[in-house]
Amino acid sequence: MSQIAKRVVCVSHALTPDHVSTQSIKLRVKEQGITWSNKSTVDMDLVDWLKFPVYPPSGMEGGPLEVQFKIIPLMGVDFATAPKKFSHYWTERAVRQIISEARRDGVERLTIGLGAYTKRATNHGVDLLKLLESFQDIWVSFNHGDIGTAGLAFQMIRNAGVPKGLSVAVVGATGAIGGLITTLLPEIEPSRLVLIG
Repeated sequence: MSQIAKRVVCVSHALTPDHVSTQSIKLRVKEQGITWSNKSTVDMDLVDWLKFPVYPPSGMEGGPLEVQFKIIPLMGVDFATAPKKFSHYWTERAVRQIISEARRDGVERLTIGLGAYTKRATNHGVDLLKLLESFQDIWVSFNHGDIGTAGLAFQMIRNAGVPKGLSVAVVGATGAIGGLITTLLPEIEPSRLVLIG
């Protein structure tokens, strides 16, 4: 088996029962013989939802990046309303499985993307950093979508044509997205910037 240099694995849960992605996930659950879970389930198997390579542009060095999407077989509302110790446990268990599979496959660099409520359950991955000390043979990092969300929100502020010198208040300025937007706001030159935690 050839060694995989880089792998990105996005881990999340299902969204809502009627969401189009859930129909696709349910097919995978059936194909893989996995039991759909609820918030009282302790241990559950990850669903291998999607997998594909991403090739670098022609002329650039490096092999393909392998991308996978793995799903904790719970609906979003069940994941979000479960006690944090459960949602953290489910996410940590998923991350351990993802890292173990990467080690088995000889992956050199692994990025785990925390989606939806999995990032909230793990303090945006910070609570999982201690776990990485037991995996010295593989480079692992965590990522989530807050940077992209903040970038899109700030682009909307720019597109709205906010005039210079306006007083601006950021509600949720100590949050993951609000904090990022706050660092971008000086670009539009507000006369006053009020941060609300």
